[in-house]
Amino acid sequence: MGIPFYDKDVISISLNSHPEWDSKDISLKSKQFTDASRMKTFIEAIENAQKMEGMLNYIAEFDLTVYFKDKSSAHYHLSLGGETEGEGLLVNLSNTLQGFRIQKEDTKLLREMINN
Repeated sequence: MGIPFYDKDVISISLNSHPEWDSKDISLKSKQFTDASRMKTFIEAIENAQKMEGMLNYIAEFDLTVYFKDKSSAHYHLSLGGETEGEGLLVNLSNTLQGFRIQKEDTKLLREMINN
């Protein structure tokens, strides 16, 4: 059974370092999440993200893909920044002009999951 997200069930989430991100600190190249608790953390962060106003100027750190039981997928850019207490940024690739602010608490949880 998948994790509910909108009207679909999530069966896995993949995270890949974005090719344009040139930070030397990134040890992650690719990571797959299939356990329910970690997928739920990602989904909650996406659902809790708040719509941002204005134009975006960002560099994606990660390509995030959510895979659904019906074999479809959703694609995002994810940036968590270097600050340990900062907010993250989520951009749905179906509309790259609109960004969503990931709350500090959710950003912290995502950083911890990615680094472990």
